[in-house]
Amino acid sequence: MRHRRWLSLLLTAVLAVCLLSGCGLGAQSGLIHLNKDVIQDILQKDGLNITVTEQDALNQAVEQAAQNLEGAQRPDPEPAAVRSQIAREIGTPPLICSVYDSSYWPNSPWGNPNRHEQTAASFAQQLYQEGHGNAYAAAVASFTTRDGEEMLLFVMTKGS
Repeated sequence: MRHRRWLSLLLTAVLAVCLLSGCGLGAQSGLIHLNKDVIQDILQKDGLNITVTEQDALNQAVEQAAQNLEGAQRPDPEPAAVRSQIAREIGTPPLICSVYDSSYWPNSPWGNPNRHEQTAASFAQQLYQEGHGNAYAAAVASFTTRDGEEMLLFVMTKGS
């Protein structure tokens, strides 16, 4: 009887901590900063000499585009209007402009902590194989649709 009381007290405390810390809440909308070192490690392991960086203008354009998508209906996987908006803001059309469901590659407590970096490295490999050079700029932002779906906007352009 005594053990049950302690167990129930412990479980109540764990539940309270989870509720107070925001466990179960979705990710906040906005820019997601990529870890360039992780991207470089992934590319180097594949034997590729490709550089992926962040650019302030691209980050701002992608963050603004994600804010514009916030609360809207689920966008197309390759939204032409978003691509045009970003091209106007940064002065060049993006090579990749894609929208993904945030759960396309679930992030578990045991692995995949760098899923955004792995996606950026994959896009860089694709662009390299298509002959677009070996330097790219990448940006990713999250947003939530009207239906409450968490989405990611990935954009890559030529880097310097």
